[in-house]
Amino acid sequence: MVRGIFMNIYEIEKKVSEICGTNAKCLSTKELVFNPVFRKYCEENKCGMYGRNYMCPPDIGTFEEVKQRALKYEYVIFYSTTGAIRDFDDKENIKLIESRHNGNAEKITEFFRENIDKTILNVASKCSYCSECSKITNSPCKHPDKARACLSAYCIDVSKMAEKCGFEFKSDGKSLSFFGAALFCCDDAI
Repeated sequence: MVRGIFMNIYEIEKKVSEICGTNAKCLSTKELVFNPVFRKYCEENKCGMYGRNYMCPPDIGTFEEVKQRALKYEYVIFYSTTGAIRDFDDKENIKLIESRHNGNAEKITEFFRENIDKTILNVASKCSYCSECSKITNSPCKHPDKARACLSAYCIDVSKMAEKCGFEFKSDGKSLSFFGAALFCCDDAI
């Protein structure tokens, strides 16, 4: 339910687009494309965070649990952050794009928290709010209200969602896109 001022879906898309500097697309969560194969990548620990971050598997839940959690929301707004790279070994620019994307995600979270109830935010990379996740020391999460899961942990198929939203999936060695999604309920949105 919208808090304060009334906003429709198109106004929400416009605001998220302004924050990211790229397109944003709002869909029903019924249109989310899930693929359990992404959980296998997590289990293979490709990023090194499996079992080391509360917002990553196995702590975030099973494939069915995260899917059901996502589907409790009415809408998803899909967005991206794109930047230039020399090639895929250009770690410096990749980190800059990721950092800009995480900054955009923070701004989107603030926007949703100020205007809309029940929001969850997924970003293209592991939760990096803390320099080291409390999971490492078996301590509770220090910022559960700010912690974010990545789209892969939710088994959301980014390439299919980008296609569905009409976004260019840039990963050509010259540019790179990070994707994110905010899931929310909004009784007043039309």
